[in-house]
Amino acid sequence: MEKSLPSATTTPAKRARENERPLVEDIRLLGRILGDVIREQEGVPAFELVEKVRKLSVEIGRAHV
Repeated sequence: MEKSLPSATTTPAKRARENERPLVEDIRLLGRILGDVIREQEGVPAFELVEKVRKLSVEIGRAHV
């Protein structure tokens, strides 16, 4: 499949988001795999604790931006 050239109306911010999409997808995939492994190896309670810490960390990070 051939990549199309960005149109003249494509903003730099939109191009940046489009360029980051594969990285974002990889991060999400790795997060799901990690979650599966934690549940399998340590159980649902450990997974829920890790998820709680992750969500709180995201909230704190967003509050300081």
